[in-house]
Amino acid sequence: LERLAFVISRAAEKRQLAMEVRSLADDVLSHLDRVVAVLEERDPYLAGHSERVRTCAVRVGRALSLSQGEIKNIDLAGLIHDIGMLGQPIVVGKGLSPKERAQIRRHPEGGAEILGGNPVFREVLPLVLTHHEHHDGSGYPHKLQGEEIPLGGRILGLAEVFVAMTSPRTYRLEES
Repeated sequence: LERLAFVISRAAEKRQLAMEVRSLADDVLSHLDRVVAVLEERDPYLAGHSERVRTCAVRVGRALSLSQGEIKNIDLAGLIHDIGMLGQPIVVGKGLSPKERAQIRRHPEGGAEILGGNPVFREVLPLVLTHHEHHDGSGYPHKLQGEEIPLGGRILGLAEVFVAMTSPRTYRLEES
């Protein structure tokens, strides 16, 4: 009877801890939503971008029958994939100078720096870092190619390209 009481007590403690962890995770996601909103308010190009990339990437993950864990990681990475843009200048107008382009290309590493110290992001960090790598090795920041790029990073990259191609851009409107 004492053993049963002990097991029930431990199960209740474990359940309570699981609920607290879930609550903390919800708090983190809520804060991340606010951080992304601030980022998107800074730069008109980014308005709604993270949510569109996130939605597209999750749909691709589901179409590929990825596990729930993989889809969860893609979902979170889709939300925060451009968080490294917080350290970047806002560029308005047509085109980027070579210096501005080089600086913008550092945002995946900036995102990795922002997220890197937190174990909550351990599984999504490689996706954030590799979302601009290209299959042929021409991407950035590390010029990875093919299978060197995590599947989630490849999916995010694909989703980002699709979103970019199907979203209005001020320079496209000016040229029309």
